[in-house]
Amino acid sequence: MDKKRRPRILYKPKGTSPLIVDELEFVENKCSVKARLVKVMGLTINIYIWFDQHYYHRHHTGDCNGKRENINPETIEDFVTKAVPYLVYLVLSLKDFLF
Repeated sequence: MDKKRRPRILYKPKGTSPLIVDELEFVENKCSVKARLVKVMGLTINIYIWFDQHYYHRHHTGDCNGKRENINPETIEDFVTKAVPYLVYLVLSLKDFLF
């Protein structure tokens, strides 16, 4: 019984980086066809994470259904801390994205 094999997807490299980088060369980037890197600078952003008093009260005493399992301030803080850089990236990358 001869089974037909699906055609393979051939790998085509998009380009290779040169062994020697010419810092004065104009190359293509997302903004221009011919551009030269002038400067790389770092930026520090302070993000304040606040918890409402109601949240803390509910966490410690529970509500009419009891305490929430595995939802504590440390877990929420960790989740938000990991999510914020990605959300900031999306805000800067996508013009219609708001949070």
